[in-house]
Amino acid sequence: MSPQSPEQNIAPPKKEFFARGEAFSHKCEGRPINQDAYFLYKDNQGIFDGVTGSLGEIAAQTASDVCKNKMGHLPTITTTKQETQQVYAGLRKILKIADKEVYKKSTKLPEPINATALISHLFINHEGQLEDSIANSGDTRVYLLRGDNFVQLTIDDGVIKKENPNNVREIQKKFSNVHYAKLELSQKEQELFRKRNLIISCVGDGKCKPTLYSMILKEGDILFFSTDGVHDNLTDNELENAIKEGKSAQEIVMMALERSRKQDKIETRKDLKGRAKNDDKTCMIVEITKA
Repeated sequence: MSPQSPEQNIAPPKKEFFARGEAFSHKCEGRPINQDAYFLYKDNQGIFDGVTGSLGEIAAQTASDVCKNKMGHLPTITTTKQETQQVYAGLRKILKIADKEVYKKSTKLPEPINATALISHLFINHEGQLEDSIANSGDTRVYLLRGDNFVQLTIDDGVIKKENPNNVREIQKKFSNVHYAKLELSQKEQELFRKRNLIISCVGDGKCKPTLYSMILKEGDILFFSTDGVHDNLTDNELENAIKEGKSAQEIVMMALERSRKQDKIETRKDLKGRAKNDDKTCMIVEITKA
């Protein structure tokens, strides 16, 4: 169930599936405005996190507006391999356009602005399967729950990926279930754990290089999207439990947010290098059902 590169993952022409979603965003305490942004519209999803200074919300909202508008022109059904590959190219191009638009706006502001960006497009590809094609820049994530299997589809564009390209997925999975680094990791791993939030790609610097992912979806699959304010506070196991315990998409989203917010208030022992982080939090659920 591992995500494949688009070139390997050539997969739906019948509109047999229906995507039902829910999303919510919460501003962290002590911040005047929420610097996250998102959209959930028809077959398109996007989630963004401002990462610079006091104007991050401008970067996130600008990228969100650009992507939502441009993604409306992507096909919902492809009939040839070439058309399917054009969807991948289109998503990459859309994030690059957003990158340039944020950069352009940044030149008129007193400080640079940047944002992480993840966009997702559901379509029936030329082999008649429902496919989720994703373009990502930064550490915003999307997970897939299929039955009892919960897996992170994306890889954070960060220092871990840069320094450990061959085993980044293994390291990230381990770090995503660490509560206290000092008790659970070696000294070398602790050094890397401290750098897990340092990203090497985002929109707004004019040099965005999106990473593409593709996954064939099935009836009953659940996609979970989150900014780092959620998955930095909750382990993957805790996220999985929230998704499995929720009785509806709305309940899942609210449960994940509330549990993440509670972690903000916990007196994290800094000497043990815990994972609690006070930040804006956004998450989104998309459930795949038969149309």
